[in-house]
Amino acid sequence: MGLAYPEGSLQSLVGDWWTSAKGGYVERGRLLWAIVPHVDQKPFALVSKGRTVAAEHGKADYEVLPLTRHTLQAIRSAPSLPVAGMPDIPDEVKMVFRGKRRPVLVVGNPGTDVEKGLRTGDVKYHSNRTLLVAPYYGAEKWKPELIEKVRRLAYPQFMWDSLPITMGRDSILRLDHIQPIGNHAESYELTEYALGSDALALIEEQMNWLRTGELLEESIILYLRNSLLGP
Repeated sequence: MGLAYPEGSLQSLVGDWWTSAKGGYVERGRLLWAIVPHVDQKPFALVSKGRTVAAEHGKADYEVLPLTRHTLQAIRSAPSLPVAGMPDIPDEVKMVFRGKRRPVLVVGNPGTDVEKGLRTGDVKYHSNRTLLVAPYYGAEKWKPELIEKVRRLAYPQFMWDSLPITMGRDSILRLDHIQPIGNHAESYELTEYALGSDALALIEEQMNWLRTGELLEESIILYLRNSLLGP
């Protein structure tokens, strides 16, 4: 897409890293916007305190508590009154997370739809398809020395990039933060960009490196890493 990548980066050694993507079809390599939770935060729970007004089904009082075994006891003993949009379902917990709108890369296709005749009962959502995405984080607060090491492929969980939707700012792809999002338009916003085929193949190699801790001798990532990091 005409981005000028610096020497000593993986992207500078590949032809077209980002390519144009039109239409609403989402597949591996597509760049999206999505609101994703901060992965390493401690979870909180919404604990019901009962309806604000007993006769009103749309209002209730809740308390936000750290999610611990003591909180689970409080949830089990909390009053159970139907509240519109927030039903109390046995063995379920209403969790609260902080999240942020970020660029995300689709790294896993949603699979095959389950036939309607097999999706019965109250748990149809258990078989709903999802997209696997890896989020990008802005690197404005990262040390320049660390960004340079990431750019030279020092870590399997990080990959440096300069996205076509972020005005050329340093971004870090977190492959160790891969997570599912809904396979529907309410879960993401499309961009007009996708990785080229060679770029996607290199992402796959790095994902395999992160999963297994190993790089094959014929791996392009290994060759480039040795070239960029030096002996």
